Amino acid sequence: MHVSTASADNLPKNAKPMSADEVRSVYSGKSAVWDASNRAFFAPDGTVIGYNLKEKVTFMGNWAVSSNRNCMNVSWKKIKSGDSGKATDCWQWYKDGKKIWTLWSTHYDGSKPKKGDYYQGEAKILKAGDKVSREYTKLTKS
Repeated sequence: MHVSTASADNLPKNAKPMSADEVRSVYSGKSAVWDASNRAFFAPDGTVIGYNLKEKVTFMGNWAVSSNRNCMNVSWKKIKSGDSGKATDCWQWYKDGKKIWTLWSTHYDGSKPKKGDYYQGEAKILKAGDKVSREYTKLTKS
């Protein structure tokens, strides 16, 4: 579960899709720290866990890369009510020289990306290591 992207733009004409190996290395063993209340850990074994405190949900599932696209397929659960469901988020990755562009191409809520929704900065929010499990464990035990 992701937050809306900032500074959306059009993909530069010279941008090329990143390879599956490049995209895998962007995620493997890293935590997406979208903001203080919205995080996911992409374990090297292909599992993912996370939470979104604004929406009051925890989620767990798998992530996989195909071509230049990473998809996270999760089961989510509301922290208090216990309501649950399934969701998918996908991101496509491109490079233009040293600049990296990302498109949040599949949204968990079913909304569609717009033509100019490419943005920079997603790679910078992916931090090495697990920044999620401690809080995730607390949330799932409450």
